[in-house]
Amino acid sequence: MATSSALPGHTAGTSDPLSQIKMYKQCVSVLADPASKEELKVKAAMELTDNYETIITSPHYQSFLDHSIKLFLKVLQEGIPLFVSEYNMQQVRRLYKF
Repeated sequence: MATSSALPGHTAGTSDPLSQIKMYKQCVSVLADPASKEELKVKAAMELTDNYETIITSPHYQSFLDHSIKLFLKVLQEGIPLFVSEYNMQQVRRLYKF
């Protein structure tokens, strides 16, 4: 699992599926929070991408989707695509694959 101590609720090595999903939901909340710094949003998106298989195979995946889909759509609809790959928010948009 990728480590990112700057993300809220991150606990390295957590093997409890419910705790893992809660941490990933917090990553999604960071992405949707307009007050979050772009660097933190990139870290949150990378955390989700790096742990994609863990998330989709979790017994709590449906709960993750219920929480995340509306937030993902909000970010993608309200955000402005910049088409410059070096920009943090373009990297975040590119990392969305759920």
